[in-house]
Amino acid sequence: MILRREVLLALGALTLAFGAAALWLRPDPNLGTEADLAALPPAEALARLDAMDGPLAPQLAFRQAALAAEAGDTLRADTLLAQLADRTPEAAAIPVARADLALRRGDTAAAAGRLANAHALAPDPEVRARLGLLLQRAGDTEAERLLLTATPLVELSGAERLRRVDLLAQLDAESALDDAVAAAVLGGPESPALAQRATALALTSGRDSVLIAAAEAWLGRSDAAVLARSLASGLALVPQRAAPVAAEVIARHPAARAILVTALAEAGAYGAARPLLRPWLEARGAPDASTWRAVTTYAERSGDLGALESLLRRAPDTAPAAALLPFVRYDGAQGLLPWRALLTEARLSDAPLVDAAWAAWRQRPDRALRGPGARRAGRRGSPRSGGSWPRISTGRAISGTVARHGRPRSRRRGDVRRVSLGGRWARRRGVEGERRGGLDDRASHRIRSRYGVSGRDGKSCEKAPFGAI
Repeated sequence: MILRREVLLALGALTLAFGAAALWLRPDPNLGTEADLAALPPAEALARLDAMDGPLAPQLAFRQAALAAEAGDTLRADTLLAQLADRTPEAAAIPVARADLALRRGDTAAAAGRLANAHALAPDPEVRARLGLLLQRAGDTEAERLLLTATPLVELSGAERLRRVDLLAQLDAESALDDAVAAAVLGGPESPALAQRATALALTSGRDSVLIAAAEAWLGRSDAAVLARSLASGLALVPQRAAPVAAEVIARHPAARAILVTALAEAGAYGAARPLLRPWLEARGAPDASTWRAVTTYAERSGDLGALESLLRRAPDTAPAAALLPFVRYDGAQGLLPWRALLTEARLSDAPLVDAAWAAWRQRPDRALRGPGARRAGRRGSPRSGGSWPRISTGRAISGTVARHGRPRSRRRGDVRRVSLGGRWARRRGVEGERRGGLDDRASHRIRSRYGVSGRDGKSCEKAPFGAI
């Protein structure tokens, strides 16, 4: 009896299990209907749904509204979605679909309201981004500001963080500065723009300490060079405060000196970059590669060759070939005379422009136009065409900016050339003597007085020390 009862109980339990599985695995009758509708043309599928009795299942009702919108009847589609929303108010896809219909009708305000309802039901990054763009297009900055400030910074996209800072800056510069600094820490492609805004907001609100602390963190990141450009571009707008801020940043992070000097020179903040050169000029030993690059960039952009000359006198053996190019740019090929001991084959092979200028000065046109860099420079001007390259190779200085067709922006008046160098005018004399490949009396006197050359052959290369900064 006991055994028979156990067998019956086991069979009953197995029967219940199979029954539950059958109920669970029973196919939804609407699945067959949806499959049939997918195989029909849109017009026939809509007619079949319209012919069905009673309220449709939510997925079929949504399909009916989509087909009506596809047929061009947006008002009916919106009515069907409104009726479906009354039955399933928790579905966020319905107000999103109604927002799309409102945009098709050109009703931006209604579309923004529908997206706001969808975002309230189920916060979604895509819905939030679309709602923000609609509010920005409509000019509703207050609603857009509330939308972005209600979301944590870490959940916003880079463009939304940038927009949030801009909106906050219209009301409260201090809050905008805090958000800009915090958003820049999160990284992303918008970090340089956020760093630039943080710099401008800090200088505007007088919160230099916040900027210095933020810049110290920026210069310690892997993208320090990019963020340093953003910092320098903001500091260049306020030259009176740029130097102390830059000095304090380097005092806290000395390893970033080369990066910041390069960025300041590229931004045109020469007054802030120049004091940062002092430790390199007072130090002993050979400069490293980053120091050479920074000082060369400063000399190239500013036209102030004093710091570069000081390093060349102290450590000529470690000087890269690119360090000689600023002398060619601002003094022509004759500017290489004091450093001709450095013009070895190894260095000249690494600097085709310097090699070509020096070869042209020595009346070696075959070598002057042989390198790939010289060929590129000579495409727009040959020794007979009067283009830009002969002006470099014959020793005549040109401006830092060359015109589009290879001709330097200058004015001639006899043998005097006025050349624009960073907004300043400089006079270059002795053109005719340089064109002949030699030096006339005025050019020779100018070189001897500047470089301390002890004769026309230029054997002595001693020069006055770089002045105090």
